[in-house]
Amino acid sequence: MGEPVDVCIEWWGSFGQYARDIAILKDGTVIDPREVGVWRGKRLKCATVDKDDVVAIVRDSKSSTQWKGFRVKEGSGEIDVERKIEKWVEGNKEFMQSLDEYYYVDKEKGLKVLLKRIYGSKMYRLIGKPKLKVIKLSEGLCIKGDTFPIKETIKRLGGKWFADKSCWLFKKIPAELFEIADVEYSPDVPPEQRTVVPSERVEALKKTINV
Repeated sequence: MGEPVDVCIEWWGSFGQYARDIAILKDGTVIDPREVGVWRGKRLKCATVDKDDVVAIVRDSKSSTQWKGFRVKEGSGEIDVERKIEKWVEGNKEFMQSLDEYYYVDKEKGLKVLLKRIYGSKMYRLIGKPKLKVIKLSEGLCIKGDTFPIKETIKRLGGKWFADKSCWLFKKIPAELFEIADVEYSPDVPPEQRTVVPSERVEALKKTINV
């Protein structure tokens, strides 16, 4: 049994400031006091490890304004960041999201240990026509669904944003929408309020939003 070593996390301030030491063991195990530590006060948690088992101690911290990242405080190795873009498809949308993965790496010892994943903002683009649903309200007909990519077109066709229901209001749905979007009526919309007649402005609108 070697010398015992404490790795701790300490919090302070009112903005979540902290300093944390993480132990990386020879077998790649991560000892994180935030997860396995024992409280030694209201703002301090510590875990005890055998010094002979430790390859490195990595520190990260957060100030009142930002996370400060990782650094190797003791031992060998370095911090490596891999930046990726993840893509996946859901229905008629292709989503994209950036991902930063922080690793502790010791090439001589053959260690690569994941420390943290940070995801960026999720974005998407349509890979088919926008899908819209028309429902009936006392104020008029309400359009919901993939309205954001064609919101300017909706405005030009007379749609009014209805914040209370987070939808676009029409008295009668313009025919142009049936050419540039997949429109579905809710069963409660009466036949006399449904429009399926095409218009001469359809082709111009299709070019405007690249459908």
